[in-house]
Amino acid sequence: MAKQKYLIFGVIFFTVAILLLWFYQPKPPLVGITQNSATKATYLYEGIIKGNLAVQEITLTKDFLNGLEIRFATMGRVNTSTNTILVLDSNYNLLHQEKFSSETIEDAKYHAFQFRESVKANKGNKIYICFFSTNGDSANSIHPLFNSVTKVGNLYASVIANDDVIRSIPNKVRLYPGSMILRTYESDSSWSTPIKRIWYLVVFLITLLIIFTKKIQIWLGRLNIRPEIVYAVIALAFGPFFVFLNPPMQVPDEGSHLNRTYELSDLQLLNSSKTIPASIFKLDSTLGRLRFNPDGKTSKNEILAMAKINLEPTVRKPSEGPNYIVPYLPQLLGLGIGKIFSSSPLTLMYFGRFFNLVIAILLVFMAIRVAPFSKWIFFLLALMPKTLYLMASLSYDSFVISASFLLIALFLYYAFKAEKLFWKDILLLLFLWFLLGLCKPPYFMIGFLFLIIPVRKIKSLSKYLLIAPAIVVSLLLIFGTWKIVGELITSKESVKTEQASTENTDAGGNENLKDAKAQTPAIPVINPREQIKYIQTNLLTFSKLLLATNFDHMRASMLNNFVGTMGWLDTFLPDTLVNLYLILLLIAALCMSEYPVHVDWKSKLLFFILFIGCVVAIETAMYVYSSHVGQTRLFGVQGRYFIPLAPLFLLLFYNTIIAEKLNYIFSVRRKSYSSAKPVQKPKIQLEIQGEQIFMKYLQVFIIIFTIVALSRAIAAILLRYYQW
Repeated sequence: MAKQKYLIFGVIFFTVAILLLWFYQPKPPLVGITQNSATKATYLYEGIIKGNLAVQEITLTKDFLNGLEIRFATMGRVNTSTNTILVLDSNYNLLHQEKFSSETIEDAKYHAFQFRESVKANKGNKIYICFFSTNGDSANSIHPLFNSVTKVGNLYASVIANDDVIRSIPNKVRLYPGSMILRTYESDSSWSTPIKRIWYLVVFLITLLIIFTKKIQIWLGRLNIRPEIVYAVIALAFGPFFVFLNPPMQVPDEGSHLNRTYELSDLQLLNSSKTIPASIFKLDSTLGRLRFNPDGKTSKNEILAMAKINLEPTVRKPSEGPNYIVPYLPQLLGLGIGKIFSSSPLTLMYFGRFFNLVIAILLVFMAIRVAPFSKWIFFLLALMPKTLYLMASLSYDSFVISASFLLIALFLYYAFKAEKLFWKDILLLLFLWFLLGLCKPPYFMIGFLFLIIPVRKIKSLSKYLLIAPAIVVSLLLIFGTWKIVGELITSKESVKTEQASTENTDAGGNENLKDAKAQTPAIPVINPREQIKYIQTNLLTFSKLLLATNFDHMRASMLNNFVGTMGWLDTFLPDTLVNLYLILLLIAALCMSEYPVHVDWKSKLLFFILFIGCVVAIETAMYVYSSHVGQTRLFGVQGRYFIPLAPLFLLLFYNTIIAEKLNYIFSVRRKSYSSAKPVQKPKIQLEIQGEQIFMKYLQVFIIIFTIVALSRAIAAILLRYYQW
């Protein structure tokens, strides 16, 4: 019986998992959108109320229907009516029936209707999608939205006679132009939905792993995984997909990043009157329709056609790219090399993206290699879909993230592994700290990790204290640079304000201007100086605002954005995948350690202080420069801002106790250790530590999981931007 226990466990797992999958309804279906009648110009269909029937006809383009998504409006109300959707074939045979409450409907957003199994209606046949309510009325109902131009079939209203819904479908009382705004998920396969097939395969593979546990444990005991090598292979395999499959300018502010990179290539460092070729603006505007428009699509041919846009460097327009320099050096290198081979802005953009990716991968590779412990934390963070997505763009976040990881890893190395520090090591740390401080000001605080380096590694307290002036000089240079940049920005804003005032005065004179001011309600303005004064006098209120932002108002959106929100914040990964990634990060932080490295509470306290300090600095900067004075909500904080700081947070959970116990439980030598004499146990204990079976199980799982997550992210980009 003992010999067959893994076979029994495998069979039990397989049976339970298959039963659970049978009842699992994926959301949304992992197939391309087949038919789409979306538009930005929407119209309101009458409410779904008692006694009326909303009917949408549609002709299938494939044999099976897997699911529907339909957009509704709530009219700004919290509706409580109960509704039913019926899907029938051309002979009025029922294919799907589902009740849903209006309370579950989000205003102007798609609501998904998933089918447990694909329903067959056959390609070319007409189906009816019908909605009715048992208690809806004019003040308590939802309204389907429709497109008056795109037509996938007739849209009309019917009256329900004698409570017979199906027989009432032909009773047309009002015909609408166009069609409901909907998306269909169709396929040519009858066996479940595509995402379920993937899960069935995963269950089968896990079952095999359970059955052959013993053999796998022996193999893992001999396996030596180098995380930096695996990271480089995965990042270089998936990164180019993000570079070339993500359409141009579909990373937030990527147009500004391209503008700034080109400004630097012309040595326009901090000039107030910067210009770039007008063709770059044309490149940015060509796919502007896709921004914040989840229904917008493009194609390979449209993107390739953009390569015909010539640079024409003499035809220029004013530019207002960011004033950063350091985080654009990788993109600048790519742009410079791209100019040798092409004069197309599109090609220059791809060169910039590619070199940004390669240099970021190189920096993270060095960070993982140097880190004395928690290597897999850096591995997971660097291979999050969001991280690799940013690295494969023109975003300056790429350099900020990779440089932060490298600086943190170096501090850990010098604090916990290196025997002593030489002046070249100290200069390297100060140089990286200086560069990071010039990227984004709040992240300079990471440099204070210098305090975890023991005095003995710099030989003497006097030598240790000599480093303080160098740190002060670096800080003064950082803040001096940002003060100059800030003054330039402020002066430009003042000029714009003066021009606007002059234009208003010229247009109607001072009297007219006074009248206009008297009649027009005051619009809240962004005034950094006044906002700082407000924070100083309302410190407790501001502290509560920060807490509410992080733990209530924006918690979910920040966590999703941290792991995998892509596009113009409109391309999402499934919530399940995001939550699993966050859980895996926490498990890796708790359960993966390096013998005999121990991190004391003083070091962890410093990690915590620096993490909280950076978070507060980032959110305060957003409040000062992006919110009107005294605003009661903080908007615009994105999860990606915290990726460079994430190692500091996860290092708080580092310990050696959990890993030691789990490696013992999973070890093939556990029985030998239990029955061994006391004299022999230390030797066997060292062998168990050397095996690290649990750690290697977790490492293999992490590798597989990151590959799955990145594959799903690429699928999300394809489904979001391309019509299939």
